[in-house]
Amino acid sequence: MNAKFIDRKLGERSHLKFEFPQAGGDVPLVVFLPFFENVDIRETKKANISEQSPISRSSSILTYTGAKARRFKLTFNLTLPHLMEQYMNLDRYLSTVVVGNRETERAKFFNPILNQSESSLGSAEALEKEYIKSLMEHPGETFVNVLLRNNPHLNGEQINTIIHLYDDAARPSATRQVLDNFVNSTLSFLDLNSITSVKPAAVKRERRAIINVISYWVNLIRSSCYNNAKDPTLGPPIVRLFHGILFRDVPCVCSDYSVGFDDDAGMDVQTLLSRKIKVSMTLIEARHGNFSSFRPGEYTTRDNLAGWESVISSDATLDPQTILGGL
Repeated sequence: MNAKFIDRKLGERSHLKFEFPQAGGDVPLVVFLPFFENVDIRETKKANISEQSPISRSSSILTYTGAKARRFKLTFNLTLPHLMEQYMNLDRYLSTVVVGNRETERAKFFNPILNQSESSLGSAEALEKEYIKSLMEHPGETFVNVLLRNNPHLNGEQINTIIHLYDDAARPSATRQVLDNFVNSTLSFLDLNSITSVKPAAVKRERRAIINVISYWVNLIRSSCYNNAKDPTLGPPIVRLFHGILFRDVPCVCSDYSVGFDDDAGMDVQTLLSRKIKVSMTLIEARHGNFSSFRPGEYTTRDNLAGWESVISSDATLDPQTILGGL
C-alpha cells in the first residue's frame, strides 16, 4: 500500500521453509514463511568433552566425544500495519508448493501473479479518482502533504495549481463540474503508469488478504510441533532456516514455540487479530541426508554431516546451501 515502498525481495532472502513429509517417501510439500521484519537469531552448539584427571597431573586430559546439534533461538514479529504498508501479492504464501520440477516450481512461486480478483479492479485512472475524491474529506494541508508524499516528482507550479483547484472544489457551493475539473487536472500531474497512491477500492480486499495470511502463518508455526493425525508415521515438518549469507537452508526440527501479543499495538477491531504478534521458536538442527559425504547444493548429499574440513576446503561452508535452480 505504500506507493514508494521498494521490494527488496526479503521473502526470498530471509525465510523459514516448512517441508511436510509425504507418504511413500515422496518429495515433500513446501510452505514458506517469510521474514519481512528483522529476525533475531541466536545460535548455540555444545561439544561433548570427556575430562580425565590422572593422579599427580596438574591438568586434565580432554577427549572430544562428539557434539550436540546446533540450536537456533528465533524471535520475530508479524505486524499487521507493517505488512499493509508493503503489500506485495502475499496471497501466494497461502499455498503449498509440490516440489517436482524444482526450477519450474521456484519460478511459479517467486514470480508474483495477478489473481482474478485483482484483475477486476478496473483501470488505474478510475482508482486514482476514487483516492483523490476520498482526500476531499481532509483539510487542504493534509491533502497536499499526502499528495506530495506519494508523488515527489511534482514541481512548485504543479503544486500551486493543485492547491488552487482544491480550494475551489472544497467549497460547500462547489458544483460537480468544479469537482471533476479538480480531479481530472490533478490526475494529469500524476504518473498513472506506476502505483502512486493508496487505492481505496483495493484497501479492503488487501486488508482481508493480509489478515488471512497472518492467521495462516500463525497456524503454520503451530504445525511445526505436530505430526499427521491421519498418518502418525508422518512426523512434524522439517523447518529450513534461510537468512542471508550465514544461514543457508539449515534443516531443523522445532522443539518449541511461543506466540504472544503486544498489547500496546492494539488489535484489529473486526477480527480481534493483534496488530503485532510476537513469535519465538527453538529449532534443533537435523542433519541426516543419505549418510554419505557432505556436498553442499546437491539434493541427496547437502544434509549430510559436515566437519571442519568443509570450512577449509573449496566449499568453505557447513550449511547445506540451496539446491541450484530449485527450492
